Amino acid sequence: MISICPCCSRMDYEKIEKLFGEDKVEVGCLGQCEPIENKCFGFIDEEFTATDTEDAFVRLAKESIK
Repeated sequence: MISICPCCSRMDYEKIEKLFGEDKVEVGCLGQCEPIENKCFGFIDEEFTATDTEDAFVRLAKESIK
């Protein structure tokens, strides 16, 4: 499961949903309301993950979610 915030995660949540399927993506507040400067972030399989780019986040998610 991927969890991202539509406001703070600095990623296109619609793109993420299309890549992984809506059943594997949870969109909503993460309780991390202060964005991490210049990072894309969210949870991948309940582990908080921050990357430099959306593409890097997607790569990690693809490795984790089968």
